[in-house]
Amino acid sequence: NVQTDPKQLSPLTLAYIGDGVYELFVREYIVSKGNAETEAEICRRGRNAHVSHVPKNSSVADYHNATAFECLFGYLYLSGALDRLRFFFDTIAETAQAGG
Repeated sequence: NVQTDPKQLSPLTLAYIGDGVYELFVREYIVSKGNAETEAEICRRGRNAHVSHVPKNSSVADYHNATAFECLFGYLYLSGALDRLRFFFDTIAETAQAGG
């Protein structure tokens, strides 16, 4: 968990972060009345969600798995489970850094 002083970041870096935060807040507002589910149920629903377009550089299975993962992240964020969200993110980041 890295602590960053925002006063030390460039305006472009702040804008990059701000864009993501703004998009997240808009999405949170739109789905604020969503149902609470367990993590496994959320992943299953996301994986089985109907998608109208799969990028040509991705398989359908990979795309569905990615959607499931994004659903879980959205659920954990909206549920206020930031420790659990941070756990998943840190695990992913460590795996990527290790080359896995």
